[in-house]
Formats: sequence, C-alpha cells, structure tokens
Amino acid sequence: MVENMVFNTDGHTRGWWTRPRGMKTNITQLSEYVGTFTKSMGEARTMRFTTSEASLKKCGLITVYDVEKCGLRKFNLSTLIGRIAMVSDAHALSFCR
Repeated sequence: MVENMVFNTDGHTRGWWTRPRGMKTNITQLSEYVGTFTKSMGEARTMRFTTSEASLKKCGLITVYDVEKCGLRKFNLSTLIGRIAMVSDAHALSFCR
C-alpha cells in the first residue's frame, strides 16, 4: 500500500516515486564516476557509473548504475586499475544520453 510521495531532497522536481508503508525515506546523493577494473575473464573494463561515495569506500564487488548501458552492473574495486575519477557531482548527472 502506498503511503505518500517522496520528492528529490535537493529542491528540484526532477521526478517522484511512491514508497510502500514502512520504507525508509533516506535518499542518498549519487555522483557520476569513471573507473577501469579487470573483469573475471582478465579483460579491462572502463565504466561510467553512478554510486554513492560510501560505496566507493567498500572492498570487492559493488553494485553501480552504468550510465552508458542504462542498467545496474557490478564494479570490482578489488581489481581497480588506476583511480576512480569523479565526472560530475550529484546535481549534474547525465543518465542515458
């Protein structure tokens, strides 16, 4: 059952979604990054993705939103090549151009 609507916390009305009763309303700010890692088959994969800053502090596989493929993907922080670079902050994201 839907209890109410939740709007973006940055003051912009880019969209809305409904939340089920009992669901937390914490909205995490996401930024856009570019990083390269080694896939399990040994090939390098460069990905432009969005995630929270807290996720980047973890180790191993994290779930990210691939901006170029418009879907959720896994990014392997354990096999990171070089550094992860921030492309844009949370107020200028470019989903699925």
